[in-house]
Amino acid sequence: MFEFVTYGAEKLQIFLMVSIRAAGMFVMAPVLGDKAIPPMIKAGFAILLAIVLIPVASQVTLPPVDSTWQLLLFAIKEFLVGAIIGLFFTLLFVGVRMAGDIVGYQIGLMMANIMDPNTNSQHSMVSEFYYLLAVLIFLAIDGHQAVISGSEVGRGGWRCRGKVRRLP
Repeated sequence: MFEFVTYGAEKLQIFLMVSIRAAGMFVMAPVLGDKAIPPMIKAGFAILLAIVLIPVASQVTLPPVDSTWQLLLFAIKEFLVGAIIGLFFTLLFVGVRMAGDIVGYQIGLMMANIMDPNTNSQHSMVSEFYYLLAVLIFLAIDGHQAVISGSEVGRGGWRCRGKVRRLP
């Protein structure tokens, strides 16, 4: 059971770093970081993910922190690592959307545009179809789990169901 009272400063630092990295992923990840999901839900997911992963992440030794500035720099680094992982997966979906725009232009459906509230831009119907198809395939092949397990804590990765989960 996860209890804040019995955990020391090192465990609390690990919890903080895992939750900050998860928050960075939830800000930028394609499906998990959607604008339709409220920020409080994203924060709750990040904290829940950190609570679930704290037993695994506590095996990693962190460098000693001597001041608040070092902790702040370490937290910024963790947020940026999570955001870069989410950005990598987001770029895949941007490529799918651009391919849909090109196909829509070639078959003459570029004038039939749909306003996308997530990106505040207009896309063709073919582009939106490709994007939704890519999201369904992403969820069907457990891509959302790959986003979560893509951020490694230490060398071994996060263990999920007894196996080390890494991207190929």
